[in-house]
Amino acid sequence: MAVVTVPPRSRRADILAAAEREFAAAGFSGGRVERIAAAAGVNKQLLFHYFGSKDGLFLGALTELLARCEPRAISPTDHPTAEIKEVISSLQAAMQALPGILGIIGDATANSDFPPDAARLLRGWRDGLLLRLRTAIAEGQRRGYFRDDVDPQALAGISLAAALGAGALGSHGDALPIATVMTDYCAWR
Repeated sequence: MAVVTVPPRSRRADILAAAEREFAAAGFSGGRVERIAAAAGVNKQLLFHYFGSKDGLFLGALTELLARCEPRAISPTDHPTAEIKEVISSLQAAMQALPGILGIIGDATANSDFPPDAARLLRGWRDGLLLRLRTAIAEGQRRGYFRDDVDPQALAGISLAAALGAGALGSHGDALPIATVMTDYCAWR
């Protein structure tokens, strides 16, 4: 009889998937390593072998989650609205596909036990999205597509918050047209 073994990468991926579900449902503090190991079909020792600690496991799961939320790159020669629409629509799609991410984002600000490395990772992700939006708005202003009286930083922050909320509230894959509303607001009339 042949013995079939599961490649370590598959076990690691199973652990990360189980960790995402557990932390999304219970938060960092409420998440239990025992439940993650059971859901992944591994023992706790293997989990700790791969990730070292609960903090390491959380950071690994969050890294994977945020990587799937990352908008694709847009050519700098494209219309500035293409970048805005890509960032907003990818974020809304991520909120719908990964509803637990909103809870994790909230947990980062409300939980004093939240791992510092994970909080830095979330801030970097957020700041990267804000930079992409702010840069696209400023580029649209520079090219004459958008009004000059719009503050790119403020509009980027409002748009990011709206995309998170609308993406989390959207149903059946219908994203609210935040990017269209935003670009219409900025456009010259």
